[in-house]
Amino acid sequence: MTRIFPVLIVVLVLAGAAAAQVPGEIEIEVHIIGMEVSGSAEDQLRRMAEAAGGTYHASDDPASLTGALAAATGVSGLTPLMSAEDEPNDKFSQANRVSPSGPVTGRITPEDDVDWFMIEVPRQGELIVSTTAVPSELDLSLRAWTRNKDVLSGWFRPMRQGAELRAVIDLPEPGRYWLELRDGGDDAFSDADYALSFAFTATDDAGEPNNSFAAATALRLPMAGPLRATILPEGDVDWYRVTVDHAGELALMVTDVPETLDVTYRVWSAERAVLQNWTAPAREGGETSGTADLPAAGDYWIELRDGGDNARSVEPYAVTASFTATPDATEPNDRFDLAHPLVIGASVQDAILPRGDVDWYAVTVDHQGALDVILGDVAPELDLHYRVWTANKDVLAGWYRPIGPGADLAGVTDLPRPGTYLIELRDGGDDARSALPYTLTTAFTPTPDSGEPNVSAGTAQPLALDTPVEAAILPRADADWYALDLPEQGALTVSITSPPPELDVVFRVWSEDRDVLAGWFSPLREGGDNVQVVDIPHPGRWYLELRDGGDNARSAAPYDLQVSLAATADRGEPNNRFGDATRLTAGADVQANILPRGDRDWYAIEVGDQGALSVEASEVAPELDIVVRAWNADKETITGWAAPLAAGGPTRTVIDLPRAGRYLLELADGGDNARSAEPYRLSTAFTPTGDTTEPSDGSGTAAALTLGTPREAAIFPEDDRDWFAVTLDAPGGLRVALTSVPAELDLHFRLRNEGGAVVSGWNAPLAEGGDTVAEIDGLVPGRYIIEVADGNDNARSTERYRIEVQAIPGID
Repeated sequence: MTRIFPVLIVVLVLAGAAAAQVPGEIEIEVHIIGMEVSGSAEDQLRRMAEAAGGTYHASDDPASLTGALAAATGVSGLTPLMSAEDEPNDKFSQANRVSPSGPVTGRITPEDDVDWFMIEVPRQGELIVSTTAVPSELDLSLRAWTRNKDVLSGWFRPMRQGAELRAVIDLPEPGRYWLELRDGGDDAFSDADYALSFAFTATDDAGEPNNSFAAATALRLPMAGPLRATILPEGDVDWYRVTVDHAGELALMVTDVPETLDVTYRVWSAERAVLQNWTAPAREGGETSGTADLPAAGDYWIELRDGGDNARSVEPYAVTASFTATPDATEPNDRFDLAHPLVIGASVQDAILPRGDVDWYAVTVDHQGALDVILGDVAPELDLHYRVWTANKDVLAGWYRPIGPGADLAGVTDLPRPGTYLIELRDGGDDARSALPYTLTTAFTPTPDSGEPNVSAGTAQPLALDTPVEAAILPRADADWYALDLPEQGALTVSITSPPPELDVVFRVWSEDRDVLAGWFSPLREGGDNVQVVDIPHPGRWYLELRDGGDNARSAAPYDLQVSLAATADRGEPNNRFGDATRLTAGADVQANILPRGDRDWYAIEVGDQGALSVEASEVAPELDIVVRAWNADKETITGWAAPLAAGGPTRTVIDLPRAGRYLLELADGGDNARSAEPYRLSTAFTPTGDTTEPSDGSGTAAALTLGTPREAAIFPEDDRDWFAVTLDAPGGLRVALTSVPAELDLHFRLRNEGGAVVSGWNAPLAEGGDTVAEIDGLVPGRYIIEVADGNDNARSTERYRIEVQAIPGID
């Protein structure tokens, strides 16, 4: 007789935390299924199940087991797992579902038969498939597929026909997988069964699938403990994502690494740019640790894999991430336009992180002055450098460098004018970084220079006479320009006093036309006063340019500047050019100065007649020898230089002005090598000739005479010739009488006909100052010309002579 042993199946069902009587605990319901159990035993099992909060279910045979399980678990539609092949299963879609832990039998018949099995796993892991009891005529081979009908593994083949096979297959994620079994050459079959057994080892990797950027597993910071994961299968990549709310340092450690793996990792930004390249262990199985600098708040990705993608392990590694935020409230400030505003006198903390980080700061000042930048608490791996920029993106100063890595740094930068300036701070070689903060402190010392910016004539500060100002030469090579509007010519005293000891303040003077008038003027030594007198040739705008003598020193301490003017009596300035001549009235004295050295004084005088202009320069300073010459309106000299007998003596001259019109006088120091703030006196007197016949210098301009009517004329200047025209109406002669002749003249005359031919030669007086009278006979009617001159053309007179012409009747 066949003995039937009872089968007992115990089903445990989680009732859930909500049903638990004790908080934090989970209740379990116990359900019992009995097969082939006697009546008395059934009663006992039912009481046991009910005591455990469950139920008892009877199953008469294996076919009714599915219904019993559904009643016990409350889950319908359960599919039984095969322990023996259920044909047909020769296609992917006909695969028999089998347990990953239980054996199954199958048969390859006929030739070309394929057996498909489907296995479902709850986690990623390693599946070992073993074939046993293989018929001798078969070389049973197998391979694995994914649910997407992608081949997961290549063919596993036995050593020979009838040999057993052991296949190790990495299942990369939870889910279903398919096994394809067939004879290796599809050329054999057997009516005998083969046996398949499975051994599945789940990995300790709850993060799978995480083999892509998009599927990254989130690491919650701070981590409560290490996360365990596996590199499986070969070529597996584990991606992780961390989220930080600040810039800082991410530390990553991979421990408990299987001996077959060299786990490496790198860090990516959200823009999918590599932020930190591969960090590798010293050896296979070794720990991997490193840090990555996260430049700002946000998400970052960690890519972790075996170094050569040529190893795998079902054993897990442990990964731990930690994050140290930098005390960097100023980030992002890694660009000129993102500069963090600083409060003068206050300290900020910041970090150079990551490597190559640049920190920009902005300071705004309302005055020229010296900016102190102090860097402290510098991490030992950093050598912090900085430089200073203007708001126009011009480098003002730098780089300032420490004595070595980790050293504090202090520097002073001169800010030439009010405004905003920027500080650029970075590691010296851009090759170091630190999550440790440095401390930045600024201080500002303003100068008392309220005139800045005044670095050019166009920005010159107005400067009043006898009004002291304070100013500073800052920064090095600074120039201070001042504009003076001077009402008069004079001697300008420029006093630069109380300069800082490191400066030798020099200056020069410019005209409004940007021509240098005088300078440079220097002190005797650095820190010495510089007091000089500069001759200002005329009223107008003038400029002072001050700077350090070598442009190699600066100081936030001020110098004192004051200017005063000793005005001259010269109201004619500027008149140092022909076109700027001062209008002069004969008989009216003026005072003027030869100042500065090389000065010229030009005067213009208008006369309504020819005559003699007497010129005298008197009350002359002893250092001057004033010379004078005359010009006509056509810019031609009409006299040479008239000079005094000695320096300081008067200069006297008489200048013949040959006709009415405009004339100019030019006065200067004889050698252009002296000047004086003391005025000279210029006196003039004009004696006209009263000669109404002028100009009468040729036959074409000869003055008309009426017979019997006298006229007056003058020989003036020397070489003057007077021409007269007379008409004879009847044949006869002419009697010419020159009388009232000035004593210095010996007047001659001769007679020409209308064609210019000489009719009568020169007639002369008996002595200088004597009359000249002569008769010329035998003349025919017509026009005649009388030419009058001084005998040797070497005398002249402003006094007039008298000329009278009478007709002499002819003899029949």
